[in-house]
Amino acid sequence: MEYEVGMFGGSFEPLHIGHIHDMIRAACVCDELHIMISWSKQRDLIPKELRYRWVLNSVKHLPNVQVHLVEDTAATKEEYADMKYWLQGAEDIRRIIGKHIDVVFAGDDYKDTEYFPNCYPDSIIIYYPRKEVPVSSTAIREDVIRQWDYI
Repeated sequence: MEYEVGMFGGSFEPLHIGHIHDMIRAACVCDELHIMISWSKQRDLIPKELRYRWVLNSVKHLPNVQVHLVEDTAATKEEYADMKYWLQGAEDIRRIIGKHIDVVFAGDDYKDTEYFPNCYPDSIIIYYPRKEVPVSSTAIREDVIRQWDYI
């Protein structure tokens, strides 16, 4: 494989085929891919246990993929934009994985931000284009019927 250890994270609220597309794509280039499901006591719309089952059932055919939960402690979505929460999350993720993370996968909507470069300075960051599967969890939450084909 191209990379030993990879990481793909998100809240997956809800999980959609764009996420699954990117997970499979990332798994194809990693000896190990760790999918991190971010959850929050204050902000979750969908229980973390349900999201964990969705992700696990979607990748269980991929022997090199492991699914983990990581807590996000920001009280609001606006607060979550603060880099300190991202840095804490990255520290928690490194502790959970327990190995050097060679590559981090993210959607290209994060490409012009400093989140991933600051949180994973010693990892390669690969941004997947959202246009390949043009959907987002936000779009689904805003109009589930219009986005139905992506669920």
